[in-house]
Amino acid sequence: MGARLSKLRVYNAIVGVVLFVQGVIMWVVSNDRAAQITTSYLGKQSNIPGMPTTQLLDFAQWRLGPIVASFLLLSGLFLLGSAFVWRKKYEEQIQKGINLFRWTEYAVTSSMMVVVIAILCGIYDLSTLILIFSLNACMILFGWMMEVHNQTTKKVDWTAYLFGCFAGAMPWVVMGL
Repeated sequence: MGARLSKLRVYNAIVGVVLFVQGVIMWVVSNDRAAQITTSYLGKQSNIPGMPTTQLLDFAQWRLGPIVASFLLLSGLFLLGSAFVWRKKYEEQIQKGINLFRWTEYAVTSSMMVVVIAILCGIYDLSTLILIFSLNACMILFGWMMEVHNQTTKKVDWTAYLFGCFAGAMPWVVMGL
């Protein structure tokens, strides 16, 4: 197992550096294309007595290139962290057949990816994007939960997987895909 973990460390270090460098390059060459993110709030009274109107507010301009580059940067940092910073804990987990660093990184990076896809599909509402990010992260974290839980069972318990499938399907339902 020691030789395998040593090879895994080298692999994580090399791929981590490659991903990080790709992320920096992508960030540098990305254009200024941005999406106008909006939010809404209750405003003045509408024509219907007692019923407020919803006001749309421009919240921020999100440049998509740096967000996409962040996927690579974060993946690279997590691999480098697994190779060096959290190496002992990472190797302990690998020996148990789990990898919680993977689930943490996926929860962030895949959720960012889905948010970018949502923006490209025309969803610009901040609250909706936060919910899409959160549901996708929950889907990934149910994977973490399943991996940890099944360390203590003889038979695989698929409950967390099923909950994750439900949470993971919702962002795609919202986007109409």
